[in-house]
Amino acid sequence: TSEHRVLTGHSGTVRIIKQINYKQFASAGDDNRIIIWNIDTFSAVCTIQNTNTGFGHTGGITSIEITNDNFLIAADKGR
Repeated sequence: TSEHRVLTGHSGTVRIIKQINYKQFASAGDDNRIIIWNIDTFSAVCTIQNTNTGFGHTGGITSIEITNDNFLIAADKGR
C-alpha cells in the first residue's frame, strides 16, 4: 500500500517535483516559488521566491535541476 500526503505551501499549480538527495525534494510552479521539503517529515525546509526586487522568476517555474555539487537551477516561462 502507498500513503498519500497533501503538502501545503504553493498557491498555484505545481509544475515540477525533483528529488535533491535522500532527505529532500523540491517543488515549483506557477506561484514563482521553489519549496524545499524534508522527505521524512513532509515539512517545508525553506521557500525561495521572487520578492519583486527586479530579480527572480516572473512567469511561473517550469523546470528545476540539481547539479552534482547540489546547486539548484530553475527556469521559467519568462512572461
